[in-house]
Amino acid sequence: QTENEEEVPENTFSMDPQLERQVETIRNL
Repeated sequence: QTENEEEVPENTFSMDPQLERQVETIRNL
């Protein structure tokens, strides 16, 4: 179940634009 963790739910980050930026950083990591 690693694919699920890699894919971040846009519904949770859609509410916070700042979180969306953090998601991009985590995806890079």
